[in-house]
Amino acid sequence: MALRPQDLTIFDLAAGTGMFSTAVELACAAIGLPAKTICYCERDACAAASIVARMENKTLHPAPIWDDIKSLDCEPWRGQVDIVCAGYPCQGFSSAGKQLGNRDPRYLWPAVRRAIARIKPSIVFLENVEGHVGNGSGKVIRDLQRLGYRVTAG
Repeated sequence: MALRPQDLTIFDLAAGTGMFSTAVELACAAIGLPAKTICYCERDACAAASIVARMENKTLHPAPIWDDIKSLDCEPWRGQVDIVCAGYPCQGFSSAGKQLGNRDPRYLWPAVRRAIARIKPSIVFLENVEGHVGNGSGKVIRDLQRLGYRVTAG
């Protein structure tokens, strides 16, 4: 399917199995704004394999998959992406874990922030666990505001 001029483009960072960007596509379509994910970034091989399998069975549009957000070259995507979505790792914030927050080795917010700053999408959707509200979300909100975004949480 070719992009139409009115289609919104999505870059899915920390994509998991690609379901977050799929939900964003469906939400956009529901309000009359067609959207298509044009790139994924996922370091977990099993999750990336799921994205590939979904592309093969045509439940996802074909798109490149980058395997490490920390080495992602964002410059080619500047001006090409309307929406960045990211479900960055929640283990450091989850009440089921040790709640190490930004001390957790899986903490990826700095890399996600860097990608957002370089890609400069119009819209950013982030998803995380409830434990993030009291453990680290303030920094995320301040960082987004410094990048010029109006932040709404819910």
